[in-house]
Amino acid sequence: KELFQVSVEEALGGKHGEELGLILDSTPFYAEGGGQVADTGVIGDSFIVMDVQTYAGYVLHVGRLTAPLASSIVKCTVDAERRAKIVPNHSMTHSLNHALRIVLGDGVEQRGSLCDDQRLRFDFSHPRAVNPDELAKIEALVQDIVQADLNVDAKLVPLEKARSISALRAVFGEAYPDPVRVVAQGCLIDQVLESPEAEQWYDYSIELCGGTHLQNTREAQAFVITEETAVAKGIRRIEAVTREAAAQAQVTGIQLTEQAAELEQRVQTDDDSITLAE
Repeated sequence: KELFQVSVEEALGGKHGEELGLILDSTPFYAEGGGQVADTGVIGDSFIVMDVQTYAGYVLHVGRLTAPLASSIVKCTVDAERRAKIVPNHSMTHSLNHALRIVLGDGVEQRGSLCDDQRLRFDFSHPRAVNPDELAKIEALVQDIVQADLNVDAKLVPLEKARSISALRAVFGEAYPDPVRVVAQGCLIDQVLESPEAEQWYDYSIELCGGTHLQNTREAQAFVITEETAVAKGIRRIEAVTREAAAQAQVTGIQLTEQAAELEQRVQTDDDSITLAE
C-alpha cells in the first residue's frame, strides 16, 4: 500500500462517526476527476477516507473519524489494491478511444467516461448504433494494444505545445490546466513533441489526462466489451471490463457460443426428423 507522511492543516478531535472533510498540506490520494473515481483508504489510524474531491484548489478528503487523531502529523494509506483495479480500466479507455477513431472515423469524439474498480464506461459521439462487426473490430484492436506490450509515457507539457500535437485526443469543452499532462501509449512524448504534426503519431493513443495509468498496456491482461447502448441522440456508450473480469467474460462468451451451436444443431435435427416423418 502507498504510504505518505504529511502535516494536517488542523487536527481533528471528537466527532466520532460523523462525516467530515479533511484538508492536508499534501496528499497521495487521487481526487475524482477525468472520469476516474477517487481513491479510498485511511489517514492516520482512525480517519476512514470514503471520497476525495477538489474544491477551490484544495483537495478535500471526505470520511469518518473512528477515534481522535493522535497527532498533527499523519500517515496516509491509499487502498492500493482497489486503485490497482481502477488503473487498467482508465488506461483502456484511452486504448478504446484510439480504436474507435480507427474503426468509426475521426468524427468520433469523447463525451464522457467513468472508470472504477469494476468496469470502464466510455461515451462518444456517433450517429447510429455500432454494429456487431464494428464492435468485434474495436475489441480486437484494444486487445492487440494489450498484447503489444506498449510502454505508457506521461509528461507535463505547456498547454499550447500539447495542443500542437495533431494526433492528440482531448475531451470536447474541457478546461485543461497549463501545463497539462500528456499520456501516450507506445511512443515517447519527447519524440512526439519534436515533430508534433507527423502522421505517424496517429498510430498511437495520445491524450490529455491527469489520471493514474498502467506502466505497460500488457498489465491490463485482457479487454472485453460487455455492452453498447444509446445515451442520447448522437451519443453512444460502450461498457467494458479488464483483467480477471475480462478473462471470465471470455470464458462465458465461449460457453454461450457453444450452447448456441448445440441448440442450433438440435433445431436442425428436429427439422430433419419432421421432414422424414412427412
